[in-house]
Amino acid sequence: MDALIFIDTNIYLDFYQYPGRDGPDLPLLPVIDRNRELIITSSEVEMEYKKNRQRMVTNFIESIDKLDWDRLAAPAFISASKAAVTSERYRRQLMSQMEKLKGRAHAMLSNPVKNDPVYQVLQRLFRQRGPYNLYRTREERHEMRDRAWRRFILGYPPRKPAGLSIGDAINWEWLVKCAQESRKDVVVVTRDTDFGSRGAINDWLAQEFRERVGRTRNVHLTGMLSQAFSMSDVEVSSDEARKEEEMVRAIGGDAA
Repeated sequence: MDALIFIDTNIYLDFYQYPGRDGPDLPLLPVIDRNRELIITSSEVEMEYKKNRQRMVTNFIESIDKLDWDRLAAPAFISASKAAVTSERYRRQLMSQMEKLKGRAHAMLSNPVKNDPVYQVLQRLFRQRGPYNLYRTREERHEMRDRAWRRFILGYPPRKPAGLSIGDAINWEWLVKCAQESRKDVVVVTRDTDFGSRGAINDWLAQEFRERVGRTRNVHLTGMLSQAFSMSDVEVSSDEARKEEEMVRAIGGDAA
């Protein structure tokens, strides 16, 4: 399918929640890096990512600080046993390694360009001056903001029920414009319900997209990067798709 991809900010932030039990790689992050020319993005997405990135890293640091290491120590009446001595050695080793992880996380906070692999990939995406990036100095930003404001005051989706931001509306107006100019379908990747739910785009947005872009073009919704890239004819290995699905389930996300 000839399609562009819009990736919602929540997908980028989820890279900071994935468990690393299967190895150090982050699923689909290299695929994003290799296919930046297919991705619709904006300064709104960049701002939301950079506004929340530090919070995600800090959450990890705080989770380590909350660990009660003393509770893992054997009680005095059994502390002389061979098992207790061995477990105490492992406990101290684990404490040391967790402190090293905290140090790595602090380095990600202070210098993400050097130490944060997610930031590095997304910085290349946001700095790309291709036709599908609504960066801050691009002239069309004024038109998109005006259109988004009209959507917002009329109550049009996409928007959060009690939200006061027009960010989703700006992104929608921009992806429609990209679809109009490219004559391509668009796949929206998100795991919240602003654009639709359970793999189905919001009814009004689907109708509006066809009316504004053309009856032969469609907008699709998925919660999985692997599905979005496959729909855009980008090869994704079965291992990458499996790993993404497992990790999304591990953080309690909706893979629909």
